[in-house]
Amino acid sequence: ASEIAISTAASTKPRYERVGRRLIGGGEVSPFDEAELTSSLASIELKDGNVKRARTLFNLSLRDPNDNALAQATWAADRARLEKIESQVSLRPCAHEAVTLDAESRGDWSASVESGMLWLREEPFQARSRMSITTTLSSILGEPQRAEQLLRDGLLIEPRHPGFVNNLSFSLGLQGHLLKAQEEIRRADLGRAGDADRVCLLATQGMIHCRLGQPAPGQVYYERSIELASKRGLGELAILSRLHLVRELARSGDFSALQRFDMDARHAAAIPSQKMSAIVQTLR
Repeated sequence: ASEIAISTAASTKPRYERVGRRLIGGGEVSPFDEAELTSSLASIELKDGNVKRARTLFNLSLRDPNDNALAQATWAADRARLEKIESQVSLRPCAHEAVTLDAESRGDWSASVESGMLWLREEPFQARSRMSITTTLSSILGEPQRAEQLLRDGLLIEPRHPGFVNNLSFSLGLQGHLLKAQEEIRRADLGRAGDADRVCLLATQGMIHCRLGQPAPGQVYYERSIELASKRGLGELAILSRLHLVRELARSGDFSALQRFDMDARHAAAIPSQKMSAIVQTLR
């Protein structure tokens, strides 16, 4: 299960996918022991667009899930059209990752931060909780100062982590500390950066330049971000980069692209993600 999950996250072909598929549903392994494997395989199907097959596998993983399997199913609930996730989550109030993702799926952002902090305390050395919390704080709740402190704490644990560096620079930019933001973003370890990290780092550099009164290079950075996201199949990030670009151009007095904002906002509305919807609403 771990090899499949790591390979999927890294966008590489899992070596043990076929072996895993032979194991599930055969009765040789208990539902609890195969839950995480089944949810990893379900994530592959969902990524490949096989929603019906993904839904079947996620439902298998929920027969007797561990916390990781429950969290994965909660994350995928909207995309895979899973039912009765909330009742599963309510039975495990200490499954903090799942509780956080469930709160996000309901658009309860204060609750998602509260449970996210419990998730972070439970797993202080992994990045997902800190990234989730700080994105919500900066991009939805308008609390970049809180995000800044959490990210500085994270960088003490993982110096130059590209996701932490990006979110810190973004939070500083929102506070108007643009030269600090520019200084921080240079610290990102690009050798550890995945495609999504690189897309976000380019977009954040675009925001910094625009707010420094340099809209031309800012637009170039945003366009590079959009191009990379499109090439790598990161459609949601491409939409967000376009929306941020229009917002920053409008802030600088260029309203020519506002019509494009409405079109991209409609595309964003078709994505089954409360977080995407909330960020778009904040950008309006």
